Parts: sequence; structure tokens; C-alpha cells
Amino acid sequence: MFGFSLVGLATGLFPVASGFAAGAMLAVVFRELIPSSHGHGHADAATGAFLVGFVLLVVVDAVVVV
Repeated sequence: MFGFSLVGLATGLFPVASGFAAGAMLAVVFRELIPSSHGHGHADAATGAFLVGFVLLVVVDAVVVV
């Protein structure tokens, strides 16, 4: 009974935990990758590549879900 309730709790917390993990990954990208790419004079290309990649991520996520 304890194991069943623990699995039920973990199943309910999975979406929240995934959201925190995604936020942590975005924080790493924003804090580490973007400033280092902008420091070498390629700010426009780095920003464009980031936006294209992010839009592609959203499109792929929307297509896979449907």
C-alpha cells in the first residue's frame, strides 16, 4: 500500500519536476552559452540561431504532441 501511494504521488509530481528541469536547462543556456557567444562579435548570428532553434523546438514539440 505504501509503494502504491508513493508511485501515485510521484506520477502527480512528474509534470512539475519536468518543468523545473526545463527551467534549469534554459537558465544554463541563458547564463553560460549566450554571453560567451556574444562576447566574440557574433551577437546577431548567435541571437538568430538561438531564436531559430527555440522556434524549431516549439514546432517539433507541438507536432509530436498532436
